[in-house]
Amino acid sequence: MHISLFSVKKTGQQVLVSVLFLLIPLLLFITSLQTIQSRNKAWYGGGYDPEYAYLFNALNMARFRLVGHIDHPGTTMQMAGGVVLEGAWLAEKRGENLTQAVLADPEYYIRILNVATAIIASLSLLVLAFIFYRRTRNVWYGLVIQLTPFVSGYLLFNGFTRVTQEVMLMVAAFAMATAALIWLFDPRQKKSRKYILLFGIISGFGMASKVLFAPLMIIPFILIEPFKSKIKFVFVSLGGFILFTLPIIRLYPNMLYWFYRLFIHSGQYGAGEKAVIDTSKYFGELLNLIKINPVLAIIVGMSMLVLIVFLIKCRLNNDRSFPPTAKLLLAVVLAQVAGYLLIAKQPKAAYLLPYESVVAVNLVVMLYGFVSLFVGKWLRTIISILGVVVFAILLIPDALSKKRSLYQTNKNPLWEQTWQAASSSLGQTAVIATNPGISPVPALYFGNAYSRSRYADELKQIYPNLYINDYYKGHVVDWSGNVVNFSELYKKYHGQIYHLGMKSQSPDFIDSMRNFAPEFQFQKVYENDRLEIISPRIKEDQQQLYLQKIIFCGGEVADSDANQVAFCNGFSYIGNPDMQNVFSGKASIKSEPGNPYAYTVEPFVAQAGDSVSISVWSSARRGAARIVMSSADPDGFYYTSLQDSIAGNTGWQLLQLNRKINRNEAGVPIKIYVWNKENDPAWFDNFRLEHYTSLKNNGE
Repeated sequence: MHISLFSVKKTGQQVLVSVLFLLIPLLLFITSLQTIQSRNKAWYGGGYDPEYAYLFNALNMARFRLVGHIDHPGTTMQMAGGVVLEGAWLAEKRGENLTQAVLADPEYYIRILNVATAIIASLSLLVLAFIFYRRTRNVWYGLVIQLTPFVSGYLLFNGFTRVTQEVMLMVAAFAMATAALIWLFDPRQKKSRKYILLFGIISGFGMASKVLFAPLMIIPFILIEPFKSKIKFVFVSLGGFILFTLPIIRLYPNMLYWFYRLFIHSGQYGAGEKAVIDTSKYFGELLNLIKINPVLAIIVGMSMLVLIVFLIKCRLNNDRSFPPTAKLLLAVVLAQVAGYLLIAKQPKAAYLLPYESVVAVNLVVMLYGFVSLFVGKWLRTIISILGVVVFAILLIPDALSKKRSLYQTNKNPLWEQTWQAASSSLGQTAVIATNPGISPVPALYFGNAYSRSRYADELKQIYPNLYINDYYKGHVVDWSGNVVNFSELYKKYHGQIYHLGMKSQSPDFIDSMRNFAPEFQFQKVYENDRLEIISPRIKEDQQQLYLQKIIFCGGEVADSDANQVAFCNGFSYIGNPDMQNVFSGKASIKSEPGNPYAYTVEPFVAQAGDSVSISVWSSARRGAARIVMSSADPDGFYYTSLQDSIAGNTGWQLLQLNRKINRNEAGVPIKIYVWNKENDPAWFDNFRLEHYTSLKNNGE
């Protein structure tokens, strides 16, 4: 078989182009996966907004139900999310159906959607670069398009790692920039019929993703000629918007009213004074937006300077022509300026995303204009390569660093362990979590509320002992939003109720309870530097045994030091953290020969009649691991959990030790520790101690 030298050369060139175009998407995908893994759970730090809303509405889409979240409107991401959820469940059928699977383990499916987001965003840049190359045969400008996400840390974070409307908005903006650059290098650009359809579909998709796309429609409106074609473009865009929002077409009145409120009110989310613009703040906010992303501001500023120089040059040369490069640069600058002016009304750094996503147009036009000053194909190619390299060196490290600054993972063990401290009690216990707050409860409540509350019944079945303190309404409610009678709740759970919230939220909760349940008072049973758990008791009940404190440790480690257990108070010793074998979370405590102890509680004193309940999960062979409770005096009491061990269903067993303090044991320092008596390594997780006391001495 004969292969010509030309074919070999062409094949080699195609391979080289493919390799070059794969590099940046791979970098974006790998670094996005690292971010997704580091963040771990979406509800950490209260970061469930809007991810849980998109999870629940993607579930609505998968079940062919009307969505409840139309604020962006965000329909494109909800449709894509529905497809991803259905595919994930068919690949691994958890639970009886998709609904049960998602509600029972929402973070698992959010992680899947996060990865899908990274794939969609990275793949879009790969495809767009190839499309651009096929139309223009210019690989270097294709690489500039791929470098766009590194203009902002928000692009990398919101567009590549979170299941929100931003990914589809960003992809639409990337497509707009690519189409505009193809228009620039298309010698038949004045025959704009195909661009009417292309720009119209992109605009409809972008507007269905988020209305902040609107200023970008300035770009095709300026490029397309004549005026009749501009009108056609507007109608095609409207048709595209309707097409991509068909699942919410019945909700158009709600959506339009939402946009109307955003327009006539000066505050965030349609709140604040009735004013289109708050002139006392507007110009200051506009200046702050420019400062937020200096990279974007510099690029837009340089583009303006280039346009001014061009206009001066034309004036001096008495040249009235307006070449395509200047026309395109003017169009994108006007779109970006319009974006600034729009966002300054209700400012937020993340809202700059669509205008950051088209900077490839600014960069390519300016680089193209600079390269055109030189003669010779090879010289121009070298300058183009140097331009791409300079852009990469300046943008990539800075953007990755800024992305890392947008999320913090050092508190992840704190959020996880506080939630476990509130929810891992072995008896029937009600947990009331404040919304908004930092736990899975407000995350689920938020997601359900933004999905037309379709899943309240399923949530009641899966989480029957979880309730919500609606911070804004001052009521305790169930999953349906119905107000719960606190006195009846107290009777149902025999006083075993925990309220979990931020430290600043507890006083407000207690104040609201004074109005609805004045017979109760609350005491703090667990706290750290951000959150606390409070528990109720009846004020006048002197016979009541009430919870005094919880000591809990899940063995989690901080990202900054994988060898140091984080946020565990009340312990005099904690063994070595390990990630090889865990019951929950990301780490547990490992005991080994020569170091058999896992947890040792700081000695404390109890009074007669007090009750102490201790539990810990262990992977040790049954009977090998023990909880020990003893007096500090070697000749005093000694109790062990050996007989209380029960088998778990995951290769772990639960060790328990419950003891009521008698008069002989009262007032004596008590030691509590967990150890493994055999030489084989063993892992321990989720140590929990509950100390109950009474106002009246009920000792034996």
